[in-house]
This record gives sequence, structure tokens and C-alpha cells, in this order.
Amino acid sequence: EMEPHFNSMFELYARCLTLHDQPEVLHLTCVAMCKVVPYLGSNHTPQFGALLPSAMQAIRILLVTDEEKACTSLELFDALLECEVAIVVPHLSSLLALCLEVTKTESLENSTRVKFMTFLSWLVSTKKKAIQKLQLVDPILEVLMRLMACPDGDEDDEVTERPGSYAG
Repeated sequence: EMEPHFNSMFELYARCLTLHDQPEVLHLTCVAMCKVVPYLGSNHTPQFGALLPSAMQAIRILLVTDEEKACTSLELFDALLECEVAIVVPHLSSLLALCLEVTKTESLENSTRVKFMTFLSWLVSTKKKAIQKLQLVDPILEVLMRLMACPDGDEDDEVTERPGSYAG
């Protein structure tokens, strides 16, 4: 039973997520947090939810140092959407901003951008009303329209690996 250890684990996660100069620690912390998600209950929402802004910052740092680890770290939010959507809701605007930022950043690998677009798509499909209420539809459409209007470059790429093709 992990329940008795959650408070100390959450404190450890919080400390580890401040180690911005240690990308491996940031990545492993996000992975560890992801593994705990299925065991969370609604009583853990405040404590675990407080960690999410730091986890998003960790992903931003990982995007610079190791895109693959950033994508793996994003799986924390996948798990939260599957199990504990309520934890994500207060951070919806920030999470959408992160996904849109990655999606439109051409210097990132196409596979990274597509991963974040896929997550964005899932987020929109699961939290439609909240996104409308927060007036986030326009920023999403703006980024997607810009992607669809851009040429995709090499036609030999897999369609699913080109953000513009995925957006359209």
C-alpha cells in the first residue's frame, strides 16, 4: 500500500522538480509521478495538483536538452487525463499553452510536435466545455490554421510525422 507514503513522495517530487540543472532528475521525477497516478484519489488532488506547474516547467527544460525525454514526461499528463481528470482542470490553460508552444516551434523535431499535438487533440476531446469556458478555442485554432497553411517540406516523410499534415 503506497497511500501512507504519498505525502513524503510528493515532497520529494517537489524538491526534485526544482533541480532545473539536472534534466535526468526532472525526467525521472515525471516518470515516477506518472507511475503513482493510478493510485491517486480525489483526496490527493490539492497536493499532487500543486506539482503540475513544476512538471510542466520540467518538460519545457527537457525540450531543450532531450526531446524524447520531454515526450516521455508528457505521459504524466496522459495518465492524469485517463485516471484523475480533476487534477488537470485547474492547470488546463497552462497545459494547453505548453502544447501549443511546442506544436508551433519549428526548431523541434516533427515527432515531438506531433506527440504534443496528439495530446492536445485528446485534451480538447475530453475537456471541450472547459476549453470553451476558458476561451481557449481561438488560440488553438490560430496555431492549427497556421500549421495547415505551412508547406510540409519533404513529401517522402510519413504523413503522421509532419505537424501540418496532422493538423489538417
